Amino acid sequence: MKKNLSENKKPKSLKKKEDILKACLQICDDVQNGLSLVNACRKNNLSRSAFYEKLNCDENLANKYARARERSTDSMLDEFDALMKKLEAGEIDSSTARVLLDALKWKLSKFYPKMYGDMQKTQLVDENGSNPFEIFYKAICEKKDYTR
Repeated sequence: MKKNLSENKKPKSLKKKEDILKACLQICDDVQNGLSLVNACRKNNLSRSAFYEKLNCDENLANKYARARERSTDSMLDEFDALMKKLEAGEIDSSTARVLLDALKWKLSKFYPKMYGDMQKTQLVDENGSNPFEIFYKAICEKKDYTR
């Protein structure tokens, strides 16, 4: 006898909406505590696509996730402090600490450029909101031909 092909397939794991919401809330907590989204989803048995779908449908969850991402810097800064203390105590050598601290600095500067980035912009404007040096730039450019 031939078996029906649908009998050989494993049943899909269907979760209730409440279970998905609980998993999403736990994911937000895990992200806030320093876990990456990929690892938090894996820990809570929820795919990233399912998490993003729920995030798009639930504004409260989207706000909670945004706050969790902002607060995750605290765990990175705690990790930074822990590395510094290990270095001061002589538990790790300076070259290892330098690599780890540089990696953390890079991560902070890329994830949170406004707060921890290196780039600073300074723009001069007068009371009219225009650049006061614009007149000088135009005068210099008029005297010399910069086209090639």
